[in-house]
Amino acid sequence: CKYFDEIKPTFDGVVTAIDADVLKFTDSNMFDLNAKDESGNTLYLLAGTPAKIHFNTGNLAGYEFDIHAYDHATRTFTLVKLRDEYDRVFPSSESAAFKIAVGDKYKILDVALPESYVNDAESRLQTAGQEYFDDHCQPRVKYGLSITESYLEKRFGSQTHGNVFGVGDFIHVIDEKIGVDKLIRIQSFDRDILNPYRYELTLSDSHERTLASTILDDIIDHDKEIRVGKLNNTKSVRQAWRASREILDATFDEDGHYFTDKIKPLSIDTKYLAVGAKAAQFQLINAKFQPNYNGNPALFRASACILAHYTIDETAVKTWNIASYSTTLTTTNYLYL
Repeated sequence: CKYFDEIKPTFDGVVTAIDADVLKFTDSNMFDLNAKDESGNTLYLLAGTPAKIHFNTGNLAGYEFDIHAYDHATRTFTLVKLRDEYDRVFPSSESAAFKIAVGDKYKILDVALPESYVNDAESRLQTAGQEYFDDHCQPRVKYGLSITESYLEKRFGSQTHGNVFGVGDFIHVIDEKIGVDKLIRIQSFDRDILNPYRYELTLSDSHERTLASTILDDIIDHDKEIRVGKLNNTKSVRQAWRASREILDATFDEDGHYFTDKIKPLSIDTKYLAVGAKAAQFQLINAKFQPNYNGNPALFRASACILAHYTIDETAVKTWNIASYSTTLTTTNYLYL
């Protein structure tokens, strides 16, 4: 059974204009969130559940706001201001680091979407399902293939110097014994230097995980955990740190095993363990690192971003603007992880 969890009805919103009021922004491509049916029932808003805006990019990435109002005539949202435990208000009317900006991308949560978005998701699901079925309805195979030299020479002529085959090319293979009739990718090949038409091909449609693909999959899973667990939510980060400090302050040793210098027992029996340091509670916002920039393996570029620290000051989030940076690496050996 194959599940396509990533395919679902979704509206990808983009801020196209901002207002003098920091709680308002406009999206010129927004559908009518206030639409009603013939009986006067709302089509998209859910009864008893406030619609929400979740910013995916920009200075408020990770923040989630209730929608106070939506004006379809101007396609303008008005958000409910968010106040944290230190009485700071978001979006901020004072700090540019926590304001909505043109180009910020967002999602609408806790609403029903128009039928066109549902139909689009169903179409994408059908396409993905059909491609998956076509790719898996026949057995996965791997073949070693030798090509007759005279056939290649007759077909391509005696003046051919380049490779006739290339990794990634497809060859139509029919194997009636096991029911194979499909295009199979050339995974690798050997070519005889003295006999340029002598090829040994390896054909395979099975997926072999490389180090690069493993790292990429780990990054995708990591990003998914961040989104699902809302670990990029500034408010949640600060609350988690504060809660851990409160637990630590409330913990006491009722058995009298006090080690005020260094702990060097044979074993440790503990009921609370705090790992990490206050100085490490920071986040890079909108940071993007690009090795191999513009196809040049020696060029590395880092985008402009904001460094935010949540606990260095007990009363405020400290932010620093970091300019973009690029450099040309001087060594001939490059390693990107």
